[in-house]
Amino acid sequence: MSSFCNESPKVYAVVPAAGSSERMQGVGGKSKPFLVLKNGLSILEQTLASIVAADVASGIVVVARAEDHACTREMLSEIVPPSLDSQVVEGGLSRQESVFNGVRALKCDEADFVLVHDAARPFCSPVLIKSVTEAAFRSRAAILAMPVRATVKYSSDANVVERTLAREKLWEAQTPQVFVYSLLETALIRAAKDNFIGTDESEIVERTGLVKVSLVHGSSTNIKITTPDDLGFNIEPDVHRGVSTRHGNLHPFDF
Repeated sequence: MSSFCNESPKVYAVVPAAGSSERMQGVGGKSKPFLVLKNGLSILEQTLASIVAADVASGIVVVARAEDHACTREMLSEIVPPSLDSQVVEGGLSRQESVFNGVRALKCDEADFVLVHDAARPFCSPVLIKSVTEAAFRSRAAILAMPVRATVKYSSDANVVERTLAREKLWEAQTPQVFVYSLLETALIRAAKDNFIGTDESEIVERTGLVKVSLVHGSSTNIKITTPDDLGFNIEPDVHRGVSTRHGNLHPFDF
């Protein structure tokens, strides 16, 4: 069980890792979560290690493809301490369906919180994971995000600029995204009923009108590994200092 705070609600992490990985172009002959980073850990190992090191979660559910269940269970047994509940559940046809499968597998109270974090974002620091969780405790819904730096054009037909969007008000969403369980469950049920597909959990929650989602400043290093080029991404070696890759074994990572 997390030692985050004895009086804090419980937090359960849902890690979607069941994507098709089409844009990885078959690199390594493995599913994307099992590709190895420069520090020798697989993408999923690093992501799980960061969640464990943040010390906020009472349990972790990984949503994976059926053919990856055995490897994922082995990984969980090596990285997640026995004091935390952990399980692997079947992925869905879409990311949204996979997250819903993970949420439905949780055994938690309505007042507990769900932390959804992409398996393919292995470079999110434990500090950021804790910060967005604390923000969600205050507002019931919070996500990591970065202010947009680029100039963004809007086109109605993808060929002609219709207008330039004010980037001062634009944020690029990241994960983790953290919501009170009852709110996220309601949002996912409504989306499924309406055949609505959101691009992230925040959009699904936003459309309910039940809460305003808080933005927590993320990091430019919290990238989502999408293409083969992303596997060579490098960050400062002390960003994940103290992250555990095995139970109780702490050391800095070299990326």
